[in-house]
Amino acid sequence: MKQETRGWFVAYAPNIVCQEEYPIDYLAFKKRHSKWTQGNLEFIKRYTGKIASSNMNWYEKCDIVLFTYNLPLTAMFVFYIFLNLVIMPYVGLELSSVFEMWMLIPTIIFFFSPMLNDVFFWLFRINIFRFLLYFFMVIILYGSMLTTSLLSALLGMFGKKAVFIVTPKTSKKISFKYALKSQIPEFIFSTILLLLAFLIQGTVLPIILIVLTGYLSFILLFFSNLQYDKRKTKEIDKETFLATLSQNIIYIIGS
Repeated sequence: MKQETRGWFVAYAPNIVCQEEYPIDYLAFKKRHSKWTQGNLEFIKRYTGKIASSNMNWYEKCDIVLFTYNLPLTAMFVFYIFLNLVIMPYVGLELSSVFEMWMLIPTIIFFFSPMLNDVFFWLFRINIFRFLLYFFMVIILYGSMLTTSLLSALLGMFGKKAVFIVTPKTSKKISFKYALKSQIPEFIFSTILLLLAFLIQGTVLPIILIVLTGYLSFILLFFSNLQYDKRKTKEIDKETFLATLSQNIIYIIGS
C-alpha cells in the first residue's frame, strides 16, 4: 500500500496459496479472533485516512476496507442492537409494529454471511446429516464470537494496542466446570440482552439467535475431548485435500 501511494505499480499474483493451520479448538479460535479484531482496529485507526487519500484504484480500496473492517464492525452491530432495544424506546421512537423483523433480518444476515462460503463448499461434498450438524455448530461458533468481537473492539477503541497472542497449538481435556467458567462473558452478555429485550420490548424473538449461540457456545469446548488417532486424522486430511483440490481445478478451468 505504501509503495502504491509512492507511484509504484504493484501486481498481485492470483495463484499463491498460503497454508495455515486452523485453530486447534474453540478457545484457540476465540484467541485468534480477538487478536485479529484488535489488529484490524489498530490498522483502521492508522491507515484509513491514508487509504482514502491514496491513488489506489477504487476496487483495491474496497478490497482493503471489506477485509479489515468486517471484524470491528461487530461492535457496530451490537450498538445497532442496543439502539433498537434501549435508546429508541427511551426517546419515544416506537417500532413495535416492525420491531421483530427490523431486528431479526439484519441479525440473520450478520450471522449467515460469514458462513456462506462454507455452505456452498461443503453442501454437496459431505453427507447431508453431517453437513447439517456442521452447519449448526458453525452458527454457534460465529454467533458466539459476538461477545469476543465486542470486548476486543472496545479495548481497541479505548486505546489498548493489539497484542500478538500466540494461538495455542495443543488442546487439553475440557471439564464441564471449566467450559462454563470459560464462557462467563458470553453468558453475561446473552443474559443482559435477554432481559433488556423482554423487559423493554416484551419479546425475545429478534435476539433469540444471539442469545442461544451465546448460551450454547460452551458445547463447542467439548470438541477438544475428541481425540482422533493418526489413521482417522489422515482420513480427514485426505477428504479435505480432495475437496480443496476439486475447488482449485474448477477455479483453474473457469479462469
